[in-house]
Amino acid sequence: MQVTLSQEEFDHERGYRFTLEIKDAHGGAKVRRIRNWLPPAPDIIRDCQHCQKSSHRLHRMRSNLRLEKLDDNEVENPISYPDEVIQQAQEEYARLIKQRNQDVNYWLNSESFRDVRQTILDYSTEQEEIVVLIRTNSDLQRLPWAAWDLTQRRPELEFVLLPLENE
Repeated sequence: MQVTLSQEEFDHERGYRFTLEIKDAHGGAKVRRIRNWLPPAPDIIRDCQHCQKSSHRLHRMRSNLRLEKLDDNEVENPISYPDEVIQQAQEEYARLIKQRNQDVNYWLNSESFRDVRQTILDYSTEQEEIVVLIRTNSDLQRLPWAAWDLTQRRPELEFVLLPLENE
């Protein structure tokens, strides 16, 4: 089954309007709904960017390398971080990811978008492979859509992110 969520517009007050289309395995249309709104989510988008920066910081700490410019030559100088500093950074990163995923899940289950989740559940089975195409040109491309609790109910669900230009 193929589910397509296409962002149609953004309104600063109402949020993101999506069209939902569900097609069966043979490409036959099952359902099409056009009034699905996700509320604006500046905090969630900011938190996702913060998680990404935290991930990069943790990766740099684990790699233990820094480039320094000495005269005209670049030299790699290893910098060792104490194990407890790396452990603390890992714990903070795990906490950030957990909180971000909870916030994204809560947002995707918002009242104005709840019909999308229910429609996908109504038209699919647990064993069925489900591809959800997310078509958007916004910051929504960077969100962890797989944090949606829908993936617990439909374990074969897979998200694919596409810009609006692609069909």
